Amino acid sequence: EGRSALFCLALTDVMMVNMWTHEIGRHQAANLPLLRTVFEVHLRLMRGGGGDTKQTTKPLLLFILRDWDESTPSDSLRETIVQDLSKIWEEITKPPGSEEARLTDFFQLECECLPHYKFQKQEWGEKVEQISRRFTDPTSADFVFATRGEKEVPADGFAEFASDLWDKIAKNEELDLPTQRKMLAMVRCDRRRKALVETLRETAEEWRTVTAEDFKARAEERVAKMCVEFAQYTAGYDEEVVADGRDKLLRDAWPILQDRFDSLVRELRLEAERGSSDRLKELLPADAAMPSKGFSREVAKVGKQVLVDLEDSVEMLIPEGAPWKEKLYDPEGPMVLLRKHLDGEERQLKQILGNQVKTTVRKDLERMLASRLVHLLDRADPGMWEQIRSDKTTCLGNALAKLQPILEDVGLWREEGERIKGEFSALAHDAVHDRVQDKAAEDSLADKIFNRFDIKMNMKKTRSWLLWDNPPKDFEEGKRQAMHLLAMFERSQLYAEGEWPIGLTPPTFIDADRKRALTEGFEEKIQPELKWAMDNKAANSTSNWMMITGLVIVLGWDEALWLLRNPLALLGLVALAGGAGVAYFLHFVGSWGQLLAVITNKLAELAAPAQQGGTADGGGGSSKDLLANKSGSQLKGEGARPSTFPAAAAVTKHHDE
Repeated sequence: EGRSALFCLALTDVMMVNMWTHEIGRHQAANLPLLRTVFEVHLRLMRGGGGDTKQTTKPLLLFILRDWDESTPSDSLRETIVQDLSKIWEEITKPPGSEEARLTDFFQLECECLPHYKFQKQEWGEKVEQISRRFTDPTSADFVFATRGEKEVPADGFAEFASDLWDKIAKNEELDLPTQRKMLAMVRCDRRRKALVETLRETAEEWRTVTAEDFKARAEERVAKMCVEFAQYTAGYDEEVVADGRDKLLRDAWPILQDRFDSLVRELRLEAERGSSDRLKELLPADAAMPSKGFSREVAKVGKQVLVDLEDSVEMLIPEGAPWKEKLYDPEGPMVLLRKHLDGEERQLKQILGNQVKTTVRKDLERMLASRLVHLLDRADPGMWEQIRSDKTTCLGNALAKLQPILEDVGLWREEGERIKGEFSALAHDAVHDRVQDKAAEDSLADKIFNRFDIKMNMKKTRSWLLWDNPPKDFEEGKRQAMHLLAMFERSQLYAEGEWPIGLTPPTFIDADRKRALTEGFEEKIQPELKWAMDNKAANSTSNWMMITGLVIVLGWDEALWLLRNPLALLGLVALAGGAGVAYFLHFVGSWGQLLAVITNKLAELAAPAQQGGTADGGGGSSKDLLANKSGSQLKGEGARPSTFPAAAAVTKHHDE
């Protein structure tokens, strides 16, 4: 009886007890003692598994009172039944913690009175129909199962549930009905879940050919179909277990589909990497051009857009409900890998830009230095090295002013600024020295040295030395200036004495042997210059004294001395005399055309020896040689030179002197 009662209470929410109305109040009526066993096993059932969980709904004990003749009110009958049951409840052994519990704490008691079946058959049928609706019509106000359902088990699982339940009762094991129902639902859900997942796994090969355009729709369709089949198979079972089983189904299904998803995302990421490389390279300026402002901002803008484009493309692949979006930013997720790639591309691009800009600025620096050094080295003025230092500082400052803002923008200046300054300073240093080295190595340096002497000594022309000139002094000064020029090209003076950077020494451009050869050649070449100057001065002094003597005789001593002390008056007198001479000369010579022809022929004769012997600048011949070639008649007597126009010859002689 105990096992049967326990089995019934475990399966049902309602226990109906048939009683004859005339037996109410009797202790043995309708086997009321059997209810002792029902109460005891129900308490055991409510404490199943040793737990303390109380029931949420109470079982209904529905007493059907037969052959009620309405002589006793139904409420009085119910009170009598409750009294009899309460006595039984007080007598049973209750588990610890339930000693003070009342019968109504565990059971709901109701009574339904049926008229006499034989004498009130119609009324009996109507009452039975009314009671029946309480079990079959959910819309009925007193529907029995409105607040019950904890023991519901789907029909297709009832046999399995009841069999397992009876096995536990037969083995006298503790019962935990909620657990039993959950276990049944779990077994069923797990069985269907495995079958659906296995079917999906068998189609994994087909998913490898699904395109990105079709993947999301097909995945959603397949998963939805699996969920529908699972819901149909587990309908009516424990909702919590079913919901958990559905979640497990999705957790098992998504990884199978994720293989294809990952491969599609990998393709999108690689495509984004290739596209980003091309887009970033387009930001680089032409080889010789300087970048525009905000290069780093443009690079970051492209990188951000590439990430956004990939994220959008990937989201278009993710089926609804798939737990993949959060994995995009895993340490090895596609977004993180793309970010790493972009960081590497940006670093490489900025390095390329830095090298490109440095190359451009380096060429500009070399070009600016070259354009300035060409003129400075050609002129070789005494202050050449001071000007070279100034130009080097200016060009280097301009180059760094171009370079620094760009490298700061791409983040290279902070780490490499000092090194780059040193690099460009060394570049300017070497560029200057290379130019000076090339110039110092030229064969024309000997001519340049002599030209410097000739400028001072002969004023770079055929000089006529006058009475008040000092040839020895000019000779020594010209020699000093020539040796100073040689010293400028002998050794670098890029830094002032004592200011050379630590570790640098002034390079030598002219070694000792070549310096000795240049010096000896120069000394040999200038030796005749002083003697010729002294001889020329002596020859010119005689005519000068004659002119002064004639001037004193004509004007008188005081007037002549006054003219010599007043150059402007002297020049006026010379101009007046020249004009008178020209008028006199033209009176004898004739037209200007004839005079011009004579002068042109004479100049051609004078230029021929100079062209053969070389100019003073070229160093091919000395001023002495030129004078000897053009005015030998002056030294030996001009009168021997043949001339068609004696007056013209006289003028030419005067010009030569």
